[in-house]
Amino acid sequence: MTTITETTRTMLNQMGGGYSIARLTNCQIVVSDNSASLVFGRQVGPRGKKITHLKVTYNAGTDLYDVQAWKMSKKTFEMAPVVDLPGVDCGQLKEICERACDLFFTIN
Repeated sequence: MTTITETTRTMLNQMGGGYSIARLTNCQIVVSDNSASLVFGRQVGPRGKKITHLKVTYNAGTDLYDVQAWKMSKKTFEMAPVVDLPGVDCGQLKEICERACDLFFTIN
């Protein structure tokens, strides 16, 4: 089990809080040193851009976040990239992640 680093905790708080995200979206959160991945049990997102995995990585050199989303094929288990947004500011992070998966991370 990986412990949550301060960087990852700050990232999840900027997105709305890890507990809130996990409960409202019904996803599993997998963390590493500077990234958090949201793994959804089903396909989520707007029509034509369904995703199953969303990864947010902190880039310490630029002090920005990289957002990537993939769709996993049920037949071949291959991960096809759907969204790749490097250089996302912390003020836009929550909105971009919510728009990518078409779910709300907080009630407010």
